[in-house]
Amino acid sequence: MQFRRDSKTLLNLALPMIISNIALPLVGIVDTAIVGHLGSTDLLAGVALGSIIITQIYWICGFLRMTTTGKSAILLGAQDHSGSRLLLQQSLLLSLFLGLVLIAAQSPLLHLGLVLGDANNSVANAASEYFNIRVWGAIFALANLSLIGWMIGQQMHSQVMKLQIMTNLLNVLLSYTLAIVFDLGISGVAIATVISEGLLTLFALLIINKKHAAFLKTDFTLIGLSELLITNNAMFLRNIILQLSLAFITYSGLRLGAAYGAANALLMQFFVLIALGLDGVAYAVEALVGQANGRRDQNAIRRWITVASFWSTGVAVVYGIVFWFLGDAILQMLTDIPEVIATATQFLPFIVALPIIAHWCFLYDGVYIGLDRADIMRNTMLMSLLLGLLPVWWLTQSMHNEGLWISFLAFLAFRGATLFLHLRYYAFNASNINQG
Repeated sequence: MQFRRDSKTLLNLALPMIISNIALPLVGIVDTAIVGHLGSTDLLAGVALGSIIITQIYWICGFLRMTTTGKSAILLGAQDHSGSRLLLQQSLLLSLFLGLVLIAAQSPLLHLGLVLGDANNSVANAASEYFNIRVWGAIFALANLSLIGWMIGQQMHSQVMKLQIMTNLLNVLLSYTLAIVFDLGISGVAIATVISEGLLTLFALLIINKKHAAFLKTDFTLIGLSELLITNNAMFLRNIILQLSLAFITYSGLRLGAAYGAANALLMQFFVLIALGLDGVAYAVEALVGQANGRRDQNAIRRWITVASFWSTGVAVVYGIVFWFLGDAILQMLTDIPEVIATATQFLPFIVALPIIAHWCFLYDGVYIGLDRADIMRNTMLMSLLLGLLPVWWLTQSMHNEGLWISFLAFLAFRGATLFLHLRYYAFNASNINQG
C-alpha cells in the first residue's frame, strides 16, 4: 500500500515534467522548419550552428537549476520558507552576474564556436547573426534555470509544465510572425526566442510571488551565498567533464569517417529521446529526496530511491523494447540517406542497451541533487571519464566504431555504479546523510 501511494506521488511529479520535456524538441523542430523555408541551406546550417553554440553554453550553466532544485527541496522539507525565498534571490543574483559575463564575452565565445564548427563564410555569417541576438537573452535564460530549479524543488512541477508549454507555443508563434510575416528571417527567429525567454522569467516570477506573497519583501543577505557558490562550482566542473566526454565521443566518431560520424549523430538522438522520459523521473526524485533530506528522514530517502528505481527501470525497459522493434523506423524518420541508415543500423543493439544502462545515471543524479552532494557528482563523473571511458576506448580502438560505443556505454555504466556504491557503502552509513 505504501509503495502504491509513493508511486502515485512520484508519478504526479514526473509526468508533468515528461510532457514538458517532450514539448521542448517540438519547438526546435518548428523553428528549424521556419528557417528551412527561408530558401537557403547555409541559413539553415548557420542557425543550427548558432543554436548549438548558445545551447551548449546554457547547458554548462545548467548547474544553476540543479543546485537550486536540491537546496530548494531541502528547505521545503525543513519548512524554512524564509531561507527558501532567500535561496531563490541569491540564485537569481548569480544568474544575473553570469548572464552579464556571457554578454560581455560574446565575441570570443562566438569565435570559439565558429572555429570548432569549421563553417564557411556564409554559414558563419548566419550563425553570427543568430548568436549575437540570442546572447542578449542570456540573463533571462539563466534566470529561468534558477526559477525552474527552485519551483521543481518546491514540487511545483505542474506549474513548470504549463509555463514551459505556454512560452514554447508563444515562441513558435512569434518566430513565424517575425521571420515570415515581417520578413526578418534569422533575426526574427532569434528575437522571438529572446522575447519568449523574457516572458518565461516574468510569468515565473508572477506565479512564485502569488504563491509566496512575501517573496519580494524578504530582506536580501549574502549569508549562505558562499555555500551556494561552492556547490555551483562543483556542479559546473561536473558539467564540464560530461561535456568534454560527449565531445570526445563525437570527435572520435568523426575521425572514423563521414559515414560513421553521420550515423553516430543520428544514434545520439536516441540518447536525447530517453532523456525525455528519464529526466522526468529524475526531477521528481530531486524534489522528493531533497524534501526528505530537509527533514533528515533517511527512511524516507531510502523509500523514494526504491520507488524511483522501480519506475526508472520500467521506463528504461519500455525504451529498450521500443528501440528493438522500431529502431529501423526511427532511423528512417531521421534521414533518407541509404548509406547513413545502413551504417547506423549496425549499431542498433547498442541503442537497445543504452536506456537499460543509462537510466541509473539519470536516477542517481536526481538522488544526489536531492542530497545536495554536487561534490560526489563531480568526483564520480571524473572517475567515470578516467577509469571508464578513456581506458575502455583505448582497449577497443581496434574495434573502431563498435569500440567507441562500448566505451560510451562503459562511461554511463561507471557513472551509475560509482554513484550507487557511494550511496550504498558511504552515505547511508553516515550519521547525517547530508554530510560527508
